[in-house]
Amino acid sequence: NSKKFFPEQEISTFYEQIIDRELVYVRKHHKSFIPKYDDQTPNGKFSNTETEHYFIEDGRLTRIRHRKDFIRHFDPSVRSLIHKYIRKNMPRFKKTSHSELKELLNYCNQIITR
Repeated sequence: NSKKFFPEQEISTFYEQIIDRELVYVRKHHKSFIPKYDDQTPNGKFSNTETEHYFIEDGRLTRIRHRKDFIRHFDPSVRSLIHKYIRKNMPRFKKTSHSELKELLNYCNQIITR
């Protein structure tokens, strides 16, 4: 199913689904092969892992690059609540763990389904 949204499927790419309820949120992790051959890397090496965040909603893919992008994804009536939650619980939004993101998304699901 991910080929619909990410057609360039590669062996060095995998997807982590954080939540699948009202909101569907995934993280795409990717590494690239670097053909650098020397004494330390005789077989070449891989880059550091790059991670991208996406909402999937109504068949559309929305990339989330920053905390503000995340907040703007929601209706203006609930943005301040989400912003307060993030400031209180996630000072470093880009470095959030799977469980922290899941808690945030569960919170978001609760307030948008009220």
